[in-house]
Amino acid sequence: MTDKAPLTGGVLHDSGTFYLLVETDDAEDDESVVAVGRAERDQIVLKELTGLEEIVSMICLSADWAALGQAACLTAEGLVYFLTPSGAQPEIVPGSGYARDDSRGVGRMNTLGEASGWLFAMGFGGQVYRRRVDSGWEDISVPPSSDMPPSPPSLLTVAPGPALDSFIFGGLNVSEYQDTDEIEAADEEDDSDRLADLILAAVGDDTLTIRMFDGTWIENEFDVEGIAAPILVEDASTWLIFVSSGTIWRTSEFRSFEEVFATEQPQDGWGDVKQWNGRPLVLNDDSLFVLQGNALVDFPDALPALDTSCLSVSPSAAGLAAVHRNAVQLYDGTSWSRLTPVLG
Repeated sequence: MTDKAPLTGGVLHDSGTFYLLVETDDAEDDESVVAVGRAERDQIVLKELTGLEEIVSMICLSADWAALGQAACLTAEGLVYFLTPSGAQPEIVPGSGYARDDSRGVGRMNTLGEASGWLFAMGFGGQVYRRRVDSGWEDISVPPSSDMPPSPPSLLTVAPGPALDSFIFGGLNVSEYQDTDEIEAADEEDDSDRLADLILAAVGDDTLTIRMFDGTWIENEFDVEGIAAPILVEDASTWLIFVSSGTIWRTSEFRSFEEVFATEQPQDGWGDVKQWNGRPLVLNDDSLFVLQGNALVDFPDALPALDTSCLSVSPSAAGLAAVHRNAVQLYDGTSWSRLTPVLG
């Protein structure tokens, strides 16, 4: 007996194994289980690996991490699962998250990333933790700002930097507000509607941030709204930065930035961006594009339209997977096939 499995995300490993996030009937807001399976004719028969968790990020791991897992995922509270076809090994990132007894209480976690042999867990309030396959987690979080009020970064992407043992992070500086007599009065009176309106009026705009870490943190200062994520290594000396407003920047050494592409209308973010055969693969408005030079060109074989939007794409040696709410479409280099995920 199998049930169709509504999906909220997932990845395809080079081995052909799918790690998918499934929203089960008893899931609460933003919760899902991690399930594993392989394509069998027109289905992916899945086995649950975890209980319900608020999974915020999932990635395939490089071969360097084979002893721990083929993939890994991160919860909002800072729990990492190393995933294999046979199970899920949980590991707490010490200090991360916001509600655990051992948490620093800074805020939610949001992204897991791998770069130059390191695994990074990133979150609100400048949280950044890293580990190697043979070491424990190290807290390298961005130190608090002296600004009044501070604007802590929320980092969402990491890439190898221009210097040895350096890393580039992108995200946004989250604007905060300064208490006023009116805000305090509304809070004391439990006037939630007025309090919300006053806070919204007092909060400034979030601004884009790009930061380098080489043992110390250095920020490129921008007065630009939006989010810098992802950041991709283009070649040995250039990087591409995807800005949520719909622009793409190219840079060398992170001293100057060239706009190489901009959408006709500003937008709120890119659907998904991954590297595919050495080129950026862009999911936007349920269509796939490849960045060639300074232009987004149509993917060689258009992604077939389904009755649910495409959530993400996952390129691998086993093919290119497009994850939808009710299906996974798999591209083998010449054509797309539709797979229905089912819980066994």
